Amino acid sequence: MLTIGPKRVQRRHAAGQAACWMQIVAPLAPSTVNKRLRALENLWTVLDGKKAHNPVREVPEPDEGGAPPRALPYMAIERILGAMPPRHPMTVRLRIMAYAGLAQSEMARVTEEGINLEARAVWVPGRKKGRGARGGWVPLSPKARAAFRDLVKLEAVGPFNTSTLWHHFQRYARPLGYRARPYDLRHSLFTGLYASSGDERAVAAVSRHASVITLRRYTEGAVQARALAAMASFKDGRGRGSSSVSSFAHRKALPGAPARSAARRKYQ
Repeated sequence: MLTIGPKRVQRRHAAGQAACWMQIVAPLAPSTVNKRLRALENLWTVLDGKKAHNPVREVPEPDEGGAPPRALPYMAIERILGAMPPRHPMTVRLRIMAYAGLAQSEMARVTEEGINLEARAVWVPGRKKGRGARGGWVPLSPKARAAFRDLVKLEAVGPFNTSTLWHHFQRYARPLGYRARPYDLRHSLFTGLYASSGDERAVAAVSRHASVITLRRYTEGAVQARALAAMASFKDGRGRGSSSVSSFAHRKALPGAPARSAARRKYQ
């Protein structure tokens, strides 16, 4: 169950035919393996106690590494959303994710009383623990405000099936050649906000992340784009609107300055 390698599944090809084992390459992500290991370790602790021997602790966790941001260009997002039925509740929720940055769990907790279209903000209730635990007011862009107005008209505010949302997104994204997930819309918004404003505190206020390290996973794509642009404009130490880099060549001694001794030159 916790292996990262290929899985073996039993398939029956036709009626009356003997079942055969087929090996398929479907590795689990290292983060999924780590989550299952921690859940199994907690279960073992609950059953036997904290001081009892726990063999799960001896199992090494695979290295998750730095996951790259999964941001989509908004030209692709507009293309995917444009292929969906505009009045479908799942389409409206995906628009909210793309233009307000709300996660699925946050949208499920939003109430009609918390939607203030006049103030262009929505109140997201917090949770006791876990992801999205921090609540607060979320400012709305014009497109996000229009999406919330449509959600209220459809009477679709409140809990919904996140699996249906995922399948609705894949139904229209896969035929267009995009292997993405609904949560990538949240990555796209924060990456675009940071690329256009460069204000990390403003992006943190919209995302409501308690940790700046978590936030920087979203802004990494914008930082890389700026780094590439800076390197492209660099030429002989002279960038756009900047002076040349000062030379590190040996400077000649000023007239009348005392000559350095051989011992000082040796250790300098």
